Amino acid sequence: MGLTRQRMLALAEARDRRYDGRFLTGVVSTGIFCLPSCPARQPKPENVRFFFSPEAAGGAGLRACKRCRPDLFYQRRDPDLEALEGLVEAMGQAPEDFVDVEAAARAAGFGRSKLHRLARRHFHASPAALLQAARVARARELLLTSDLKILDVGFEAGYESDSAFHENFLRAGGLAPGAYREMTRGGAFVLQLPSDFNAPATWSYLGRDPDSVTELVEGTRKAWRVFRHGRSPTTVELERRGGQLRVRLP
Repeated sequence: MGLTRQRMLALAEARDRRYDGRFLTGVVSTGIFCLPSCPARQPKPENVRFFFSPEAAGGAGLRACKRCRPDLFYQRRDPDLEALEGLVEAMGQAPEDFVDVEAAARAAGFGRSKLHRLARRHFHASPAALLQAARVARARELLLTSDLKILDVGFEAGYESDSAFHENFLRAGGLAPGAYREMTRGGAFVLQLPSDFNAPATWSYLGRDPDSVTELVEGTRKAWRVFRHGRSPTTVELERRGGQLRVRLP
């Protein structure tokens, strides 16, 4: 179906995002031009003119809408995505600066619902999950590079209580903060397995090749895997004990 005037009016009324970049809606009564998906109030049809480039709309004396930013769209820029990426970077650098999701939304210039929608669209995660990931990453860095007490590491990473720090850190990686720090000082550590951990499926995957020279399983309790570390082979031994997985390194 061609882009007749009636068709473009209908698409603009429907705010069909799929047609962004196909045409522009100019509103002579307000002097602006918009993308078809613009959330602004619908103009009267008699005040609408259609254009196929920002230059043509500008040549007719119209200026770009400040809400849908068709000028940036045609430059292949997405101001919302740029703001979101800036927020994620800022959270990664200093998660302690963001008390909660509302603070993150304010920093990005979004409402909470818009931030949630954009985070889901571009990062496939909620804003709360992104903030938690940044806090855990910061805590891991401090645990390995500083002599701060465990409690102080949690505060430095943005957690307001010791219990919240331990709970979220353990959930993220299966290790408590103290065990994570000790992991680099010894040849073994213990991971807490999730309640829905499927041991038979995991061991079946590890032992999928009975002739493998790099993987070996024993029932659904023990497994060994060889991988290259630098120039030397390294063997990792896994042993499941109830809801825990003991990992031994050479």
